Amino acid sequence: MFSTILKETKCYNVEALKEILHGVKTAAAMRPEGTPYPRLVAVSKKQPLEKIVAVYNDGILHCGENYVQELHGKALKLELKDECPDIRWHFIGHLQSNKAKLLASVKNLWMVETIDREKVASALDRHWAMSSQSEEPLRVLVQVNTTLEGKFGCSVEEIGELAAFIRDKCPSLRFCGLMTLGRLTTGLPNKDFETLVKCAERIKKEFGMKELELSMGTSNNYKEAIKLGSTNIRVGSALLGERAPSCQ
Repeated sequence: MFSTILKETKCYNVEALKEILHGVKTAAAMRPEGTPYPRLVAVSKKQPLEKIVAVYNDGILHCGENYVQELHGKALKLELKDECPDIRWHFIGHLQSNKAKLLASVKNLWMVETIDREKVASALDRHWAMSSQSEEPLRVLVQVNTTLEGKFGCSVEEIGELAAFIRDKCPSLRFCGLMTLGRLTTGLPNKDFETLVKCAERIKKEFGMKELELSMGTSNNYKEAIKLGSTNIRVGSALLGERAPSCQ
């Protein structure tokens, strides 16, 4: 079987996974009191199916993709359907409203982390309501541009308005928290992470929420993110190795 071959060959560095899990555990011991244990999302964009199945078999159910068409294509592959029935897909790339229909059709879509405009939220809400998975609202995060340099993400000042729009006008979506790409820096303090934490505290007070997801931290700075309260880290090359030069 496909999975048996993978278990024998291990097409990714298992020691890297062990090291990352150890790093997560160590950093989590220093996270703010009451913060949920962080979730590890394997960023699988431009990675072969074999690696996705391998990490799934090693207990990593959450995988993140940046491109709608690539994610849709992978989710349709029989290998993943058979070998990874409980995979939980995260969409972590920039989303355009005209791609919302295709994204909403992805089987096992678990979370969309990059809502940054009302137009995108409305489109996703509409298409998720018509999907076969609509019995449960789709988890979404508001992407925040904390660097003031990137193209994507709403401004710090726009978070409350966008989150309220999702809560009040998008019944098929569930606002769960905030996400930032942040600058790829190492060491403390990370100003982007600190900004997102402050935003989260403000939104929790405004919305009366006890918990709020924080998606921040990647391969080179996930430990710092966890120490500041990240509940969702996105690790790609450090776990799965270098990516292919082009999408499948």
